[in-house]
Amino acid sequence: MSQCAHSADVQPVPAGGIDASAACQECDHKDENWLCLHCYKVLCSRFAKEHMIKHSTEANHHVVLSLADLSTWCYGCDSYVDNDKTQAAKDAAHANKFGK
Repeated sequence: MSQCAHSADVQPVPAGGIDASAACQECDHKDENWLCLHCYKVLCSRFAKEHMIKHSTEANHHVVLSLADLSTWCYGCDSYVDNDKTQAAKDAAHANKFGK
């Protein structure tokens, strides 16, 4: 979906950029990790130990970027999101993952 009320919470990409190969900050899982687009924590998916789902619920941070396929998901809307607010993070992750 292109419209998501939670996209307003997306923060700018940090000055240091995005490490698309980062491990989960809770359990060191290396595959299927997600990046919180509010605080830029990297946490594992529901197919690992569900640290990103727990983070979303506890911190109320809903919009996340998959470091595997660079899709964006909103836990609040339970839907994929693609809009201007998420594009800078996607671009930064793509550049880190594949080069410019």
